[in-house]
Amino acid sequence: MRIPVFFLLFILFGSVSSCKKEKATDFYFQNQVPVLSDGVNIMGFPPTVRGSMIAIKRNFIYVDGTDTIVSRGSVGGYAIFLNNEQGQIGADAGTVSLNNVSLATNNPIAGAALYYSIQSGDSAYFIHPYFPFNVDSAAHWNVTGASEIPAISYDYAGSFPEYTGKLPFRITKADGLTLTFDSTTVTGADSVNIIITDSIAHVFSVFVSASAGTVHISSSDLANLSNSYTYNNSSVGAWLKIYPYKYTIQTLGAKQFAFVKEREIWQAITIN
Repeated sequence: MRIPVFFLLFILFGSVSSCKKEKATDFYFQNQVPVLSDGVNIMGFPPTVRGSMIAIKRNFIYVDGTDTIVSRGSVGGYAIFLNNEQGQIGADAGTVSLNNVSLATNNPIAGAALYYSIQSGDSAYFIHPYFPFNVDSAAHWNVTGASEIPAISYDYAGSFPEYTGKLPFRITKADGLTLTFDSTTVTGADSVNIIITDSIAHVFSVFVSASAGTVHISSSDLANLSNSYTYNNSSVGAWLKIYPYKYTIQTLGAKQFAFVKEREIWQAITIN
């Protein structure tokens, strides 16, 4: 049975950078907040895994005005623990920290105990102060443990996954979508999750190898997605999300736990 890895339920942004792009569509960002919690990321952990700890780097990329591309990012961690090997019931794990920063808790959520915190630079969207996660090379996890979860101390070292491929700002469903995943576009990852969500939360999702090469998402794959629409002369678009990630499963305290590094690229798109 696969164990769901739940997304943060808050929209948390950070540093802003911009560059010029020839002719793009305005994007009405505010109406996308409900879509950001799609919760479709399911990694194929074996059913014996009793929890996952995820270090995450996320960027939201969208068009502001007619030709300015804006990228807002956040860094942080979240973790989920289970009190059995079937992934059904959440377990308390005590205090959880990533690189010596304690994660907040929300227990229960979707049937499991979720720990989360984020470092972000846009005060309109974050609920925690600035946190020095510094996850680029090292992700050191500490868990004090509780009745079902043992104390854990583990360093998940190594470079963070990255994706550098070019993504479209528009998708035409009749044409499908072609992406490339190889050594020129993906580094430090084993797998990639591709997610497309429309403006009313329909979702297409597929997992591919980080070395899959050319990946074509067909018109039939996109058929259930709704076309984007406009609000206040701006496009209420959709999201194309590329998540390269890697993980290791370790046995600690006679139980298995997954440690994950996941890079998330959220590109705002228009679907026609």
